[in-house]
Amino acid sequence: MHQCDDKTILRYLIAVTNHVDVPECRHVPALQGMTELSIPEATWAIFEANGELPDATQKIYKQFYTEWLPNSGYSLADLPAIECYMQENRQEVWIAIN
Repeated sequence: MHQCDDKTILRYLIAVTNHVDVPECRHVPALQGMTELSIPEATWAIFEANGELPDATQKIYKQFYTEWLPNSGYSLADLPAIECYMQENRQEVWIAIN
């Protein structure tokens, strides 16, 4: 948990995918001591955030909140933002929208 300057408390999660709801995917239960979180189906705005961390993802969040969201006609959904870290400084930021 992290407390921001305005007293907002942020909860950080580190996760791996253990199931995708498609016929060819078999559910793998969470290991002992881990918590399983199910994220409901949603509409996601997905942005590439390629480059050095943390600058690459921070730049995406800034652009999302100051440029994309105010001009999109969408609002935030009450779901966590997801950061996907891949190889070779490739990242994606997924933000649920309504």
